[in-house]
Amino acid sequence: MLYTFFVILIGTFNLVLGFLAAARLGWGPSSWTETLSAVTLMIPRREVGETIPAFVDEIDVKRLIDTAEQRLRKIRHCKIEIEDPLQRSIYQLQKSLDGLLLTLECVELRLIVTRFTPPATSWDDLTQAVRGDVLTQLDGLDEAIEEVNQSLTTRDQHRFLTPRTQLSARVLSSRPEWQAWQADGEQPEATIELFQDFVQSSYAEFLALGNAALGLLRDLLGEAQPAMDWDPTLHRDIALGGQTVLAIDAERRLAAGEDHSAWIAQVRLDQAGFWNESLGLFLFHAAGERLADRLGGGLPGHWMVVPLQGGEILVRGEMPSVDEFTAEMDRMRQSIASTRLTVGETQVYLTASVVVVPDSPETPTQFRLDELANWMDEVEHYGGNRVFLCQDGMEVPVMPLEAEIPETSLELA
Repeated sequence: MLYTFFVILIGTFNLVLGFLAAARLGWGPSSWTETLSAVTLMIPRREVGETIPAFVDEIDVKRLIDTAEQRLRKIRHCKIEIEDPLQRSIYQLQKSLDGLLLTLECVELRLIVTRFTPPATSWDDLTQAVRGDVLTQLDGLDEAIEEVNQSLTTRDQHRFLTPRTQLSARVLSSRPEWQAWQADGEQPEATIELFQDFVQSSYAEFLALGNAALGLLRDLLGEAQPAMDWDPTLHRDIALGGQTVLAIDAERRLAAGEDHSAWIAQVRLDQAGFWNESLGLFLFHAAGERLADRLGGGLPGHWMVVPLQGGEILVRGEMPSVDEFTAEMDRMRQSIASTRLTVGETQVYLTASVVVVPDSPETPTQFRLDELANWMDEVEHYGGNRVFLCQDGMEVPVMPLEAEIPETSLELA
């Protein structure tokens, strides 16, 4: 009995010592919270004691709505002055998709406002307004899909058939779903919860299908025209003017054959997947854009930083070694964790996970993006707030950089 006790004691001591050594070297979870997240694997972290924040005041939500609607107006009034039919139609498809996703984010925020006060007029009026906004965007997306198809050769139309069919089918099935939706003024909480789930699932589907279609169109464009001939308008975001994925795609194509060590990373806000039920999709979308704009300025000047939907950021750069690249990405990760995001009286602290892969221009951009997303899903069980080097089928946690990052504040709206 005594012998068994000593064996257990020694085993426990070795486990604790191993955990402390791994945390010090940057391997495995670095805290008890991360350890719980790791051992529970797919159980959301909010179920192991994490507090979900919420908006402090109704005015804070309305601030975000105003910001989102300003972007919608920019997208709506944006004039396309691209002469090439294929490039113009790709830009129009991106514009229509951005408009639909932003509209869904606005719809969700308008629902969150009703948690504070009922609609100013009636639930029926809110239903009609929401339905009208979304159906208008769906019509625009349907037209953009057809315009793209018309700009393609017969051969490329055949290659575009699958993503076109899937995206068009989702537009077609969405119309009756939105026309049938009715708010229940007698059960507002249940109405908000069910409809928020519907909005977020619709958002995820259109985002995935839209990215698949645009990914193939980038390849078709690259086969038809050299990247040097792409209109500069395609390289800039419609609403904010920042770099786009197509800009990174062009950079990767131009780098083909050059002898440079390039790396590409994806940054994901850890809390985006399970705080959006109380804070909404747009808050994380805006946070990712603002963080990319602010923190991207501290990265080497020739690097490219592109904010993606859902609070994700894509970073591509050249460095002599992966250690130098991951060091820059770890500074970015620590800077995000030291940034207090504010919306009026509401304050939110976030952390970020980063995956890094060696970049080869021979690999299509969409394939690389899918690879990064898959790696990000793989490393989630570590608990977040880490940098990982992912290659040769393995994810390796990078030892955290010893740096003093001062706390800063960033106002989103």
